[in-house]
Amino acid sequence: MLYRYAEYKSYDTTQSGADVEEFADYEDISGWALEGLDWAVSAGLVNGIGSNTIAPLSSATRAETATLLMRFIEAYAA
Repeated sequence: MLYRYAEYKSYDTTQSGADVEEFADYEDISGWALEGLDWAVSAGLVNGIGSNTIAPLSSATRAETATLLMRFIEAYAA
């Protein structure tokens, strides 16, 4: 959702940082979510949950979601 919003607002959505393929559970990421999650990892919005995993099949906690939104605002708010 944040990826599509960033595209809508014409924010830079090029991937040049970390790569989502570096996570051990990369293969569990759904095809429809791959582009957005790759951007979120590259932009530093998502760092994984430890043990080199990203847990794409799990639900995000309220704290994880708040952290993601905070990082997005800090990176893109003008």
